[in-house]
Amino acid sequence: MMKRIMLLSVLGIALLFFGCMPGTQVREPQPITVERVDPAAEIGPGKEETVEVRLGLINQTDQALAAKEDFSGQWVLRNSDGELRASGGMFTAGPLDPNERSFPLTWRAELDSGTYTLEWGAPSVGTTIVEFQVQRDDHGVMIGTLRQRTTDAYLVEQPAS
Repeated sequence: MMKRIMLLSVLGIALLFFGCMPGTQVREPQPITVERVDPAAEIGPGKEETVEVRLGLINQTDQALAAKEDFSGQWVLRNSDGELRASGGMFTAGPLDPNERSFPLTWRAELDSGTYTLEWGAPSVGTTIVEFQVQRDDHGVMIGTLRQRTTDAYLVEQPAS
């Protein structure tokens, strides 16, 4: 056992020594390029004590993206009991400049105090899920985000027809 530890120590020192010799090429770290478009949601207080939900896309690429006339985005909003409160679709998207955020769809309504889950996405971009809380009091409406996650998988559960 002691011989094995000695051998590994000598090998480690030799690798360090030879790795630092002149003529050794050091690789520069390569930049990581994120090439994706993600669904995005912004939720906040709206006019006249409503809740405002803005849905859109974030172009996280370094290239402009052309408009898509066949985009098939869907969204659903459920309360904490899983009851459907609202749903809809977005069927065109873009164009989007590099690193641009665009929110072309806005939905407003009065929501009771409670916890809600918004699912927004499309098969081509994945899904953003936002769990948020609405509180109403004498001062108006307050919105708090409890959890938000984005995944490449399309997880929007369509309401039953």
